[in-house]
Amino acid sequence: MASRTMFLLDIVLVIMSVLTAFEAKEVQRKEVNGIVHGNVFLTPNTHVPEDCRKIEWSFNDTLRILTTENNGTVEYHNQSLKKRFIYHKNNTLEIIMLQESDASTYRVDIKLTSGAVERENIQLDVYDHVSKPKLTLLDKKEEGGWCNVTLHCVASGKGVIYQWWKDDDPLYEMGSNLMVTLHSEKKALYKCNASNPVSSETSTMHYEKPCTFEGNTQTAFL
Repeated sequence: MASRTMFLLDIVLVIMSVLTAFEAKEVQRKEVNGIVHGNVFLTPNTHVPEDCRKIEWSFNDTLRILTTENNGTVEYHNQSLKKRFIYHKNNTLEIIMLQESDASTYRVDIKLTSGAVERENIQLDVYDHVSKPKLTLLDKKEEGGWCNVTLHCVASGKGVIYQWWKDDDPLYEMGSNLMVTLHSEKKALYKCNASNPVSSETSTMHYEKPCTFEGNTQTAFL
């Protein structure tokens, strides 16, 4: 009875080892940013081993994009995908004419002759250009020689963050509003920079004593 139990235990261990060998081994997720109407290259960190049988690219864990065999042939699972998804020999997937709807998780499965799978997920985020920020005065008070104003900066786009500058010095305020108190200064230049991971634009407003503000805009892309 004991020998039979040991025999069954050995079988279970063998089965578990086989199943473990076939489990997909995943590496840390990679993040890539792209810009609308631009191109992006998705290059996995995973090295393709010599015993690779085939490689599969998929979109959002549901839509298979392509499969490439170890003989170099590439098969697209939907021929319309060939227009914007280009496979390169170094296992890089290029996407051209990016759209916001392309933002998702892309998965590459490297399938080995042993049956094991090496998997990597690449998170693609797609951003549009940040619009020119509109810089306005929300509030303005003059009292006892002091000039108190609130500057408001707003730009359209996804993932926008704001940074303020006075002349050439960065300020700690990171939101869309900046409270300013001036007294002895004759002139100053305030700048609001609106940016996301792919673009950046700046608006400026000039101050002159006693409490005059005039603005203009200037643009810069990353």
